[in-house]
Amino acid sequence: MSAAPLWSLQAVTQAGRSRPRLDAVTCDIPRGVTAILGASGAGKTSLLNLLVQFESPQSGRINHPTEWNSSLSVFWGPPDHGLWPHLTVAQHLAAVAPLETEDNNNLLARFDLTPVSGAYPATLSLGKRSRLCVARAVASGAAILVLDEPLAHVNGVDQERGWGVLRDCVPENGRSLVFATHQPDTAIREADWCVLLQSGQVLAAATPEALYDFPETREIAELMGDGTWLVEPELSTWLTNASHIRSAVTTKAGFCVRPERLSVEMQERAPHVVEAASFLGVREEFRIRHEPTGAHQRFAHRPPRATLQPGMRVTLSWLGLLFISLLLPGCTPANGPQLKAETIDYWTLPPEDLRIPAPRAVSATSDGTVYSLDNAGRVLAFNPQGKEL
Repeated sequence: MSAAPLWSLQAVTQAGRSRPRLDAVTCDIPRGVTAILGASGAGKTSLLNLLVQFESPQSGRINHPTEWNSSLSVFWGPPDHGLWPHLTVAQHLAAVAPLETEDNNNLLARFDLTPVSGAYPATLSLGKRSRLCVARAVASGAAILVLDEPLAHVNGVDQERGWGVLRDCVPENGRSLVFATHQPDTAIREADWCVLLQSGQVLAAATPEALYDFPETREIAELMGDGTWLVEPELSTWLTNASHIRSAVTTKAGFCVRPERLSVEMQERAPHVVEAASFLGVREEFRIRHEPTGAHQRFAHRPPRATLQPGMRVTLSWLGLLFISLLLPGCTPANGPQLKAETIDYWTLPPEDLRIPAPRAVSATSDGTVYSLDNAGRVLAFNPQGKEL
């Protein structure tokens, strides 16, 4: 966040019926891709309305982007899509980019709207309206796109395709995107920066990775996705490597165990007994009982198939210590020796369902083996030729 932010909000408040929609919000919206993440009623739409000046704050101050003086600096996609009922699908794009017929046709094709290019909004499904809203925003050429729950009504495959278009057309062309979402997976996958809202207040603002991996509070942990929040002395009750966790990453408030960081092993004399388990495709949720104390806890992990049944005895350990070990080798003081790369190779990570794989940390051994921790929580090993081991 070294560059000047797009927006800077200082003690911004917006009144509501029973409580403020926004309550003394102070935060920066940086350039790049920013997610405004929160549950329904958190204040996401109210915040975006202020950014695009659809509403004015009742108190506080908002510094707007320097690009505001250009002919079309910001394009807004409201939650109801804001489509024009008298224009067809193709005419929506032509209205904001009248001289870009070829580009508009390409956008229609990429959003799978060509078959309905002559249709009017009233005849479109909710998913197609959502896609048209995003396609129009991209076609506008605006320097900043502000989209409220983009592609929220689109099915999984088409949603991923639509976000792929946004990735191609926004950050890679030096444009910025600010979007509201209630889906943490979308924020983690798409955003460079994340602002968490709850009951009209900012809980936190940081990179999605930092908020997901090391949340400082239970509320932040829950907003960022599935996990189990543990506080002292629960760590020792549930995790075999609790002492290592305390010395490494625990916060005073507690510690979040994410599904991809949890290792579950069956052992005959383990103190934990599985009481119930459900395999949900991308994760397995289970409830266990700690026999010595009678305590119960719910956890989730990510096995390739169903592995647990009631009555099984298991031990649990946190795999994040490997995550930290992968990060540490790359940490060098700013005034330390600089290494110059002789060659740069690009390797393809294997897909993980609908996730777009990307490395989050990389470490190399003396024999040339490269270990990569990706954003699906997997540790992958590659030989010097880039082949997965």
